[in-house]
Formats: sequence, structure tokens, C-alpha cells
Amino acid sequence: MADTDHQMPSLKKPIRPFFNPSSPPDEEHSNDALLTLAMFSFVMFTLPIGIFYFVRDYLITNQYDEIYTIVGPVLAAMITVNIIIVIYVYRAYQIEKRESNGGKQKTQ
Repeated sequence: MADTDHQMPSLKKPIRPFFNPSSPPDEEHSNDALLTLAMFSFVMFTLPIGIFYFVRDYLITNQYDEIYTIVGPVLAAMITVNIIIVIYVYRAYQIEKRESNGGKQKTQ
């Protein structure tokens, strides 16, 4: 009844850090993408809010005009969000480029 040709996957695979794009693509785990997404989601939620309040507090403390204390923190938070998105897309592009180059080398 037992099929001897079927083997369970090895649990002794090396685990690489989830934020290391220079690691070989054949060692990438399926939960690696989820961990990266979770990390970027956390940063996307917390960092712009922190930047907003930091800039607002700085502008209020140094007695800038009211328009600057309203617009400045919003612009800083928007720029922070765009920087995070650019980093996420750049990282995804690098991983895709590395995997496509790895696939081309294996077929040659």
C-alpha cells in the first residue's frame, strides 16, 4: 500500500533571510514573499504616520506659519509612501531579473 517512490520534502533546507535579494533563487521559500509583503505593509503603515507627526511637531516647535504646519507633514508623509513603493518595486524587479537570468543560464 505504501508508495516507496514518493518521498516527503526535506525539512533540512537552508533558510535564508527574507530580505536578501542576493540569495540564489532556488533557495527562495514560498513564505518568503509573504514575509516581505508583511514587512513592507508594516513599514507602509507605520513610517508615514511617524514622519507626519515628527515633521508636524518640528514645525510647530519652531513656530512656522499655520499653512506650513498643515501642508508640510502631509507632503512628507506622501513622499515617504512613494519612497517605500519605489523600494518595493525595485526589489521585485531585481528578484525577477535575477530569476530570469538564472533560468536563461540553466537552459544554455
